[in-house]
Amino acid sequence: MGTHAAGLSILVLGEKNDTSLEPLKQLPNGASIIAVENNPDSIEDSVLERATCVYASCKGKAGANLPKIYSKMPNLSWVHSQTAGVDTIVFPEFANDEKVTLTNAKSVYNKSLVEYVIFAMMYFAKDCQRLLRNQRSRTWDPFFIEMIRHKTLGVVGYGDIGRDCARTAKQAFNMKIVALRRRPSLSAGDGIADEVYGSDQLHEMLGKCDYVLCAAPLTPATMHFFNADAFKAMKKSTVFLNIGRGPVCQETALVDALASGAIRGAALDVFEEEPLSKESKLWEQENLLLSPHNADLTELCRVEATEHFLELIQKSVAGEPLGDVIVDKKAGY
Repeated sequence: MGTHAAGLSILVLGEKNDTSLEPLKQLPNGASIIAVENNPDSIEDSVLERATCVYASCKGKAGANLPKIYSKMPNLSWVHSQTAGVDTIVFPEFANDEKVTLTNAKSVYNKSLVEYVIFAMMYFAKDCQRLLRNQRSRTWDPFFIEMIRHKTLGVVGYGDIGRDCARTAKQAFNMKIVALRRRPSLSAGDGIADEVYGSDQLHEMLGKCDYVLCAAPLTPATMHFFNADAFKAMKKSTVFLNIGRGPVCQETALVDALASGAIRGAALDVFEEEPLSKESKLWEQENLLLSPHNADLTELCRVEATEHFLELIQKSVAGEPLGDVIVDKKAGY
């Protein structure tokens, strides 16, 4: 991505009253906001022609709106996503356009996601459902609970988020970490993973795990990566956690695994279709912790994501490289 000597003209796909956009009031010289809009029909062609950068905020419906205006922005060279996942905003024309760089909010949401993963493991280890049932029925029923200490956490999607979850699990709870990635050699000696497996060793790895964390992006290769065969490869005591992307898990296979007792339980924050249909059988599973894609939905994270964008703007106008936040649009991460 080149420098913007003539200035950075930013179109924000979002809502004008979104408080997470406040940091953009501190733009450096050489950068300006030319419009804030989440209705593409309300954006004048002259604004689109001037835009050199698009900020795809969480409230901007970029997945639906960016394709509608993309061809009308001849000077566009940079799109930045307020989220870490970008599969919803990448479409063929954009993916194949080499002159437009895509960046994301890498690392910004990690702390909130790490907290959710630890919470989800604790939810099952301490049998929170039983505790709540006993409380509601006024039943005094002491029972043995588990510790996650020394348990094995398997991580599929051992990128920025997956590694941070693994690091906390290892350092705070002395969990054993096994990880799956396309190139295992990249994690050799990283001090976090005790064992690293290649993509073709998924089932071998799953059989060793007490908890399996999916933090993988959605790509053609990861679609329904967790299918019936994957759940069969897990121990009956295994808990499956998904904070990555919903379609990486085949929900019909998961429902069968939960209902049959093939695995102990699951915690899902993402789903194949969102919002989750009221007819989905997932709602009926008592051994499922279900949250509506809000593991990283915090006001602080949204603000920090915009602050992160502001830092990138400062680098851009100064002619500095943006670093490792540049996304491979064709790979999806």
